Parts: sequence; structure tokens; C-alpha cells
Amino acid sequence: MNDKSKELLIQAGIGLVVLLVVYKLATKLFSTGSGGLFGAGAESNENTLALADKEVKKLENIGVQASKSDSEWQSIANTIFENGKIKNPLTFGADNDFKGIVYQMSRVKNEIDIYKLIKFFGTHNRFLFGAPVTAEMDLFNFVRNCLDDSYIATINSNWSRKGIKIRL
Repeated sequence: MNDKSKELLIQAGIGLVVLLVVYKLATKLFSTGSGGLFGAGAESNENTLALADKEVKKLENIGVQASKSDSEWQSIANTIFENGKIKNPLTFGADNDFKGIVYQMSRVKNEIDIYKLIKFFGTHNRFLFGAPVTAEMDLFNFVRNCLDDSYIATINSNWSRKGIKIRL
């Protein structure tokens, strides 16, 4: 093996170690399980989705109607997920479309809309270097994971102006 080959092998080894360290740090930082910094884990997701489904039925039974069709809420939920994806792993999510998430979350007009959006969003996790760096997250945990406090305050303020009592 010549000197060039040895140098390339060493650089590749160093690169692999750096990649693994970054992955471990990102996994710890973005984990929504009990050991992570964001979210409340899978049990909370199941409770949130069950509550959303129950609230949709309850509100529909008393005559409250959603402002959009189910297919529109599904499309909005998909857009929120796409806007929250980490597109360039080297930016750790800095290239997300934060304003797009805020816009989509602000399209709700009443509480049944929020519950439908939670229901159609389901659960998703975020990926870094092709590997999941979060546990499955419901809509609220996903949005909290993507956005900083100023964006969340904007959404909450929008909902408050519309008379919606739910907050992120």
C-alpha cells in the first residue's frame, strides 16, 4: 500500500467516526422518547390520536363542521410533513420551510379543523443521513420539534384570534 492509499484510508476512517458522532448527537437531541429533549413518546402519540378521533366525532355529533374536506386536511398534513423534513443533512433542519409550516397550521378555522389535522397527520419521524433521529411524533410534537418559540407563538396567536382554545 502506498502513502496515498494510506492517507485516503485514514481520511475515510476519520470521516466515518465524525459521521457516527454527529448521528449519535442528533439522535439524542431530536429523540422524542423518554430520553430525548423533545416530545413525550409513542404512548402520548396514541393518546393524542385517539383523543383527536374522539373529539372529531363529538363535535360532528353536535353539528360542528370542518372548514375543509378530509382530502384537503390530508393534503395540508402531508405538506406540513414535507416542509418539516431535513432536506440537507449538513444544515440539521435549517433549510426547513418554517413559514410554510406556520401557514399550513394557520389554515385552521375552528377546533374540529385542528383535531382533523392531528388525525390526518398521524405520526412521523424525522431523518438525518437516511436514518431516523426521532421517534414517531404526532402533529404537535412534530411542529414543536421543527419550529422555534417565535413561530409557535405566531400559530398560537392566530388560533387565539379565531377563538380556538387549543395551543401548541
